[in-house]
Amino acid sequence: MIKKQFRLLADASYTKNRLDNRKIEKLVHLLNRKDIKSYIQALKNKERNMTVTVTLPHTPKKSEKMLFKSMYPDKKIIYNIDPSLIVGLKVIDNDLVYEENLKEALETIANFASHNL
Repeated sequence: MIKKQFRLLADASYTKNRLDNRKIEKLVHLLNRKDIKSYIQALKNKERNMTVTVTLPHTPKKSEKMLFKSMYPDKKIIYNIDPSLIVGLKVIDNDLVYEENLKEALETIANFASHNL
């Protein structure tokens, strides 16, 4: 089988944007060990494409949740809390990483100042 076929199988494994265990069980019984590994990798890639991870320094407020839901309407949003982020956030959408953080900005300025003095 080729990658495109595994992607099609991964797409077929979902019902209403949720994994369907019955479909997966039927497919797994038809595949050999090597194909199962490729199928699992295709499922992981599909899941990563359908998920956005948002890391905030605090528990997200309702308005923040609504904002992210409007920005990513067709994706599942996972919220993480990282107190080390000072007045910032980190958003991971598949392979794209958006990070804004006051702590890192201050460290960059301090490093620049220390090397240029």
